[in-house]
Order: sequence, then structure tokens, then C-alpha cells
Amino acid sequence: MFDKIKKFFHNCYLKLCDFRELSPEKYVKSFVIILLVLIVFAVAAVLLVDPYVRYHKAVGIKQIFRKSEAMIPGIMRNFDYDTVLFGSSMTQNFDIAEMNAILGGKSIKATCAGLDSESLDKYLETAFAVHKKDLKRCLVGVDLFCFSPSDRPRWKDYKYMYGNHIFAPEYFFSIDTADAIRDMIKTNITQKWKPLSRFELDQNKMFSNKPGLKYGRKYLEYAVTQLHPFPVPLDETTIANFERHFFRHIAANPDVQFDVFMPPYSIYFWCYIDENKELDKLSDLRNRFAEGVLKYPNVRLFDFHADFDICCNLDNYKDITHYSPEINTLLLKKIASDIPVKSYAGFVKNTNAICEKLKEYKAEFARLRSLDVGPKKRRAVEE
Repeated sequence: MFDKIKKFFHNCYLKLCDFRELSPEKYVKSFVIILLVLIVFAVAAVLLVDPYVRYHKAVGIKQIFRKSEAMIPGIMRNFDYDTVLFGSSMTQNFDIAEMNAILGGKSIKATCAGLDSESLDKYLETAFAVHKKDLKRCLVGVDLFCFSPSDRPRWKDYKYMYGNHIFAPEYFFSIDTADAIRDMIKTNITQKWKPLSRFELDQNKMFSNKPGLKYGRKYLEYAVTQLHPFPVPLDETTIANFERHFFRHIAANPDVQFDVFMPPYSIYFWCYIDENKELDKLSDLRNRFAEGVLKYPNVRLFDFHADFDICCNLDNYKDITHYSPEINTLLLKKIASDIPVKSYAGFVKNTNAICEKLKEYKAEFARLRSLDVGPKKRRAVEE
């Protein structure tokens, strides 16, 4: 069989070399044959490796977990699970093995840096469309400003990966897919001597940030000096998107438990919001979100925005929002302990407590914002 394949490609090569001597009819015939061979080869390569898990899990090779926007629908179709974690970069560093050990069940992650609410809507819709029978729990990290209108929903970059169509030309004949196949093979080859490759092939670290990020007060304080004005509008459209992109899934799936949590941003995040004159709006958004979500009996709401033991320990952060993986472990334990917010009044009390607490940090935040930090200081912090 191998000799026949080798002979076929050898003959194709000879024909390529003699193209100038071919008649127009034979030229067209040879071109079509070569084109068909290339198409068959491309389709076979994608079907065999399937880097985005469109049709099946990896066979004879380990799956690489990059580009969550592309992989999430395939993972939802082809993996065994009863729990899904949804969220932005605030949730990416949760470890699946820890989730299973602390919360029970079998988990996957549908997390995406910069997640917008339309993509969250699509991820939830996909999960219930392909796995509703076995889905028992949705763990949802909520960034309220992600419900603001988005000009470019993240899921649409890989729109062809969603839906039930059997054949998607964009998947089989794109440079992106070819690059994904190459990266998957390369990462499998280099895993023996590259820790990063082993990390990216570890299903428990699915879509997590690469190792080596540094957390601590000095990194957070440097990040404060580099902040830009808050760009995200907070308005009635944001509130409408609560229902349009999230609450409707809770209402439609009363037998599924939704553990909804507000990630523990650093106290400097709230100082930043206050600096940009958005504190009243974001406080109102918090309260109106809680008022809406607490109406559903299948929801438990965890308000880590107001967990000051975490938020005021500045060594937990690398910038004003992103916390270390150790905090992800702590959050899982807090969720497992079953101490959610009991009432809307209790949540409003937390909102007021945040507004009061940030006042203790406003002066130091303002001092950091006034510093002129140049490249030399940046190199010192990074080292």
C-alpha cells in the first residue's frame, strides 16, 4: 500500500516537471487531479487531528487547550461532564481536578478572556443544546461590565464551529486550522523537555493562563500607575442584557443548579471605578443584577466582591482585577461551604460596604496614580 502511494505522488511530481510539454487538456486534467489530492489531504488531516474537537477527541495524540473560543463548542459536544464553568479571565485559572475534588462531579471550562455577554449566551445555549440530559451545575463567574454591548462578540470569530452542520469549509480550508494542527503536533513532540508544552496538554489546566505570571503588591501598584480611563459604558442596555443573555437560561433550566459568583477584584478596582465617576452606576448594576438573579430558586449567589480578606490583601493580585491561582482554590472551597448571599437586602448591604471600604484606600490609590513611572521602573518591577 505504501509503495502505491509513493508511486502515485512520484508520478504527480513528474507531471509537474513536465507541465510545459503537456497539451491544454492534459494540463487541466493534471491540475484538477493535483487539486483534488490536496483537498483530500487537507480534509483527512483535519479529520484525523481535529484540533478544535469539532468531531472527536484527539486520537493517538494529546489535545492542546488553546483558543477557547474555537474549542468550547467541540468540548461541549465530545467531553463527558455534568458541570460547566463559564466566565472571563477571572475564571480561567480554576483547575479542573480541584473543581472535581472540591465540588464533586465532572467538570469542563467554557472560559474566555474578555468574555462578552453575547458569547456567554452562546456558550450556555450550546451546552444545553448538546448536553442538557447530563448537565447538573453551571458555575458562572460574572463581570457586570461584560454585559455592556459588544461590537465584536468573541464567539463569532469561530461562528462555523457552532451549530449542527456536518461540513464547515472554514474549518477544513483555513490557515488558522492548519496552524492549530501544526501547534498540536509540535506541542506533543516537545512535551518531553518543555514544561509549557506539558502545561498546555494538561486537561486540568484547560484555557488557564500560562505559568510564570507574577503576583504581589508591587506588581499591582505598578499596574495602577498604568491604568487608562474606564472605557465600558454602563447603561440600561447592560441591564437588559442580564435577561437577554443570562437569566433566560436560568429560567429555562430549573433542574440545573446555577452557582453564580462575583469575582474578588482588588480594592483598587473599586477605587478606579470611583476615580472614573462610575461607582454609583456600577453599584446600581450590582444591586439590580442581584435583584434579578435571586428570584430564581435554582441560583446560589456568592458575592466575592465584598470578601475583603481577599480584596484588601494586595499580594493576591498582579493588576486591579486578576488574582493568583491560590485564590481560585479558596473560592472553590467557599462555594462548597454553601454560604451564598441569603437575600437581596444582604447583597445591598455588601454594596454599601464596598463603597465605604474603598475610602480607606483612596489616598494611596491617588498617590500611585500621580506617579510618573518610566521604562526603568517597569523593568525593575518585571524582574
